[in-house]
Amino acid sequence: MAEQLKSILLIFIAVVVALPLMLGIVGITNPQTQLSTATNEEINLTPAYIDAVNINESVTFTLDYGQATTGNTPISSFVLGNSTDDATVTTDYVVDLDAGTFTLKNSSFWQNTTQTGYADYQYKDSSYMDTSFARVLTALIIGIASLALLAGIIAWLMKMFSYEK
Repeated sequence: MAEQLKSILLIFIAVVVALPLMLGIVGITNPQTQLSTATNEEINLTPAYIDAVNINESVTFTLDYGQATTGNTPISSFVLGNSTDDATVTTDYVVDLDAGTFTLKNSSFWQNTTQTGYADYQYKDSSYMDTSFARVLTALIIGIASLALLAGIIAWLMKMFSYEK
């Protein structure tokens, strides 16, 4: 009985150590396979304002998502607005998703506002994996480690609770 208790305690310790390690590995791989999100990024729009009513449409704004470290990857799901409402793309602004830039249009949306814009968008972080092979390989490593841990625990339990005649 003491031998079984020792083994159960050893299994418990193995699970307590292995589970956080596996969760850590999964936590590291999430940014590599999911797009990062910028929410309510504050942008000073003052350079585009000629006065309180008119917009200089030639002023280009660049989003701050670390283009140098992300390999100039395109952004997606871009939404621009002010403190109360979202602007309409092509009517109130024009966005270049590949370059990560936008320009304002001279529309009534921007008249008499605080001259501060708020942008929401998604982008690929510097550790993002573009290729599907890298994603599959990462998932396989996690899956094989999980199966190995599970197989070890099952083998251990079968050995501990097997009846010898």
